[in-house]
Amino acid sequence: MNTAAQNLTELAAADPGAQAIGRVYAQSLLDAAAGDVDSVLEEYRDFIANILRAHPDLARLVESPVISQDEKQGVLDRLTAGRCSEVFASYLRVLNCHRRLDLLEAAFGCALKLRETQLGRQTFHVITAIPLSESLKSEVVERLRQQLRTEPLVETIVDPSVIGGIVIRFGDTVYDGSVRTRVKQLRVRLRERCLNEIQRGRDRFSHPEGN
Repeated sequence: MNTAAQNLTELAAADPGAQAIGRVYAQSLLDAAAGDVDSVLEEYRDFIANILRAHPDLARLVESPVISQDEKQGVLDRLTAGRCSEVFASYLRVLNCHRRLDLLEAAFGCALKLRETQLGRQTFHVITAIPLSESLKSEVVERLRQQLRTEPLVETIVDPSVIGGIVIRFGDTVYDGSVRTRVKQLRVRLRERCLNEIQRGRDRFSHPEGN
């Protein structure tokens, strides 16, 4: 997944409502595309990256609630003529008909995730304090492949607050092996041990031997 696609996926995830509705439209698109899914998704990526994102004024026009559906459709027809498949053009018409062109980016993120699931792939976000070398990234991919028996797609994120080690995020699950987390865990264990020692001391004072 390239950087633009990653940004769109994160944008979709930021709005649970848009993600839920966008997923419905995304699934419909994949069903309609049938054996040509990857080609249609590439059209989708191109439409967002090279049209909407490259021309913010155009994006605002397409998503504006003030502009009529007929006017928007005219714009979409001109944009897709000769450069998009009928499947994708029909998808845009459906979104416009239901006044959901504002979901274009959210639905794209959902479509990417659904496609990964279809192919038996899963995306993992690997967070480290410094950029991962290609060799270490390959090692992470291989370990995930062996342990989880899936074909992992790894996206790396640099976060200076991760003190050494590595944090791997997959959906709502976080595998945290960072030094920061181990320090926190150690602090909790030490605190619990101290509390236990204090309690045992109190018990001895409350119940002196021989009484």
